[in-house]
Amino acid sequence: MNRIASTFVLAGFVTALVGGCGGGASTEPTVTIKSATESKVDPDGGIKDPPPGGTAAGRYGTLKGKVIIEGWNSKLTPLAIKGKANKDPTVCAADGNIPDQRMVVGPNGELANVFIYLRKMPKGGIPSGDLPVKKFDQKGCIFLPHAMVYQAGQVVRVLSGDAVPHNTKTDPKRNSGENFQVPANDRDGANKINLASGEQAPFLVQCSFHSWMKAWHLVLDHPYGAVTKKDGSFEIPNLPAGKHKFRIWHENANDKNRLLDGGFEITIEAGDEPTEISPIKYSSALFKP
Repeated sequence: MNRIASTFVLAGFVTALVGGCGGGASTEPTVTIKSATESKVDPDGGIKDPPPGGTAAGRYGTLKGKVIIEGWNSKLTPLAIKGKANKDPTVCAADGNIPDQRMVVGPNGELANVFIYLRKMPKGGIPSGDLPVKKFDQKGCIFLPHAMVYQAGQVVRVLSGDAVPHNTKTDPKRNSGENFQVPANDRDGANKINLASGEQAPFLVQCSFHSWMKAWHLVLDHPYGAVTKKDGSFEIPNLPAGKHKFRIWHENANDKNRLLDGGFEITIEAGDEPTEISPIKYSSALFKP
């Protein structure tokens, strides 16, 4: 069985339930599972004498979870109606409405496009080695995917499946921004994003030709970040056993930094069975309508 830590919501904050004892609401909720290999872990969560690369039994584990929004009943207006886009309507929204992806919510409150990540490489973390090329596409004048994580030095090729040109403009804080045109039907991805440094938070990507086209990218200097899927789930593998504090970021959060509750802290257990937290639940009051 997966190891599970229970969570619940109180006044819009995530609060942990550990060992059967409840706690009060907090802006920095704590979710803790005792590690079976605690004696091998330094107090700050690092690993003593970590291996130079690869995973090692008894030293690394996987975090799994899901993010849920409660009480969300709003229906966002489409950004463009089928056949009626204010620019290039024969291509943009030609096959259907262009949705407002600020809130992608499933039938049971599953929240997609939530970024969950560590701010920096943890002690004992495993470098990724050779990084595969990732793809950032455009179809029907929509960026695909809407939210993505990659690493510093990792190449992201920008493609297009549309019969009209696009523009890709990035707005990172620590790296130099890019602004280039993407030719129509470019399936080779001659243009690419390749950032040298990790960022503290996701940054906006836009198309200047079609103002509704927006996406969010997060570049990290380590592999410990994820974006929730349509079912609200996420998974972060190869974490050093020990305590870690994760950030939770969403583009539509009310917080000025778009952070949710200050994130959460968890102790990762080593082994093949993942450390799994019960759904992280947020009140709809924490999000913009």
